[in-house]
Amino acid sequence: KQGEHAINLLRLMQNESLPSSRILDARKLGAFLAITHIWQAEHGLGIDDINFFFNPITALLEPIGFGAEPSFYGHYCFFTSGDMTDSWVNYCLKDPIVAHSYLSQLEIFSTEQYIQSLENELKDQESKIRKLLLSEFLWKDPTTIWKNAHKIFTYDPWRNLRDRCSKIREQLKEDRQVHAYGRIVDQGKGMYEINVRNSSAYPVEINGFHTASQKWDPLLCLNEKDENFLTNPHTKNIYLPPQRAGLDQIKDDLKFFIELLPSPKAQTLFMETRFLGVSSSSKISMIPLDKFTFSPDHTPLGGRLLELGSIAYKTDKDSKEISVLPGSYEINENIFIPSGFRLNIPPDTNFLFSSNSTLISQSPIFALGSAKNPITLKGKNGSWPGLLLATADNNFSLFRNVIFQNVHGMGKGPNPHGSDRNGWTMTGGVTVFNSKASFEQCTFEDFSSEDSLNIVSSSFSLFECTFTSSLSDAFDGDFVRGELVGCHFKDIKGDGVDFSGSLASVKDSKFEEIADKAISVGENSQVNVINCSIEKVAFGVVSKDSSKTIVASGTAVRNAKTAAFSSFQKKDSFGPASIEVMDSSILSCKKEFLVQTNSSGFINGKAVPETDFDVAELYIK
Repeated sequence: KQGEHAINLLRLMQNESLPSSRILDARKLGAFLAITHIWQAEHGLGIDDINFFFNPITALLEPIGFGAEPSFYGHYCFFTSGDMTDSWVNYCLKDPIVAHSYLSQLEIFSTEQYIQSLENELKDQESKIRKLLLSEFLWKDPTTIWKNAHKIFTYDPWRNLRDRCSKIREQLKEDRQVHAYGRIVDQGKGMYEINVRNSSAYPVEINGFHTASQKWDPLLCLNEKDENFLTNPHTKNIYLPPQRAGLDQIKDDLKFFIELLPSPKAQTLFMETRFLGVSSSSKISMIPLDKFTFSPDHTPLGGRLLELGSIAYKTDKDSKEISVLPGSYEINENIFIPSGFRLNIPPDTNFLFSSNSTLISQSPIFALGSAKNPITLKGKNGSWPGLLLATADNNFSLFRNVIFQNVHGMGKGPNPHGSDRNGWTMTGGVTVFNSKASFEQCTFEDFSSEDSLNIVSSSFSLFECTFTSSLSDAFDGDFVRGELVGCHFKDIKGDGVDFSGSLASVKDSKFEEIADKAISVGENSQVNVINCSIEKVAFGVVSKDSSKTIVASGTAVRNAKTAAFSSFQKKDSFGPASIEVMDSSILSCKKEFLVQTNSSGFINGKAVPETDFDVAELYIK
């Protein structure tokens, strides 16, 4: 009967249908595993290298090790790695009673005091056995002796044991036992959701949360939905299983809800943890708190459905065209056009946006106004965040006779007056990304965003567009291909046109009252400037950071405070730049050319002298 009982216990262990502490003696198994780990004798844990004794008194199994081959295998964690993963050992350690026994005895056996007492007790016997082994080699051939020289003469099991135990002690003193963060879920009550995840290879017990004036029992703060939490059977505290690989780890996360007092000291939250059963591993760590609420509805491209608010429109189901009906519309919500549509806006249509309402489209836009009846997009009682056209499938969009006014941008980082929406940032009041877009006879007026129009990773054309009253740059092209023809820039507090990583041309355009550079060409761009008029600027045309700029055919620069033309290197990650000027005129400028050493400048084919100067001083306002 006892034999049948023992076999059935082994079958239950094989099927993992019972907690291991109901099959094996947890205290003896924990000690056995701790000793095995310390002596690096993992070979003896293989299922074909372990025997089990059935104790008739406890009716439990006890491990009997043999064939251990100490020190022959690498040092790894029984919980998460090596040959123990998905083994009977790993299964047993999922039981908190066994895990507690193993770690508490591992802590004891790995101390220097315990090792010293063990050496004092066993060293004489070990020395005697070693000498007996050495005597067997006296008459061996030289090859055998030298092949085993390390084992015979220099191997020191006590030093190796100390090295292994030192590593174990370091692991048990791990500072970063958990990853935890908190985010506010109810600003009025000061209620925070605390998310906790094990970041170690050992099970971690959560002892409590506290601030300078408050304490919380984790069990009372646990999210009601977390029904599968684990508890230490000795303390009844919640604990987290060892870290798992990949997304599986997320399944073990726990969420706690804590209400913090409004005082400043109460805003610093601490968490007390320790490894399960390891008294010396107690840690107190600070939990970072995000005091801002987050709504996924505020992500720019998070919508999946068409959102047109109060706008009147008609649709063509076959082509998925959305045609707005002419009129004036007050927009108090976000307008979102998902991909797969086409938005048509007719002449004499006016959109009046509230201070936090945006127009976002992942579909092409055809806004076709006329000179007499333009289309307007402006703030209702002030300014608005702006427009984002992000057409992932690279469809063509056209804006003709459209007036964009009173735009403050999205994201307070680059935009001093920008809207704050979960960290979403657009440097452009009107931003075009990954699209083909053309702007014809459009007006960009009264922009307080970083850029009035920012086009990124797209092909574009601007024809007879006007930019006025911009707090920073008017047009910024990042990694674009295209042209500006017949455009007018006036009263710009930054650059008129700024290119980065682009291939473009600027033709027949006028720049006046530009606080910085009329045309800035940077970050490995190639730009041609043809027949442009530039007046009352700091710089006329600047080529910088591995860029190549050609200025030709009637371009005139007047009243440049710093220089009409310049080339230099601003950023270490790029190299010198070049600028070549032909058939152009320079009048009443402080300097005609400012060319940094190693960069180059040419006027009608002749090299311009280079000079040393500090580029940083050019950007001091």
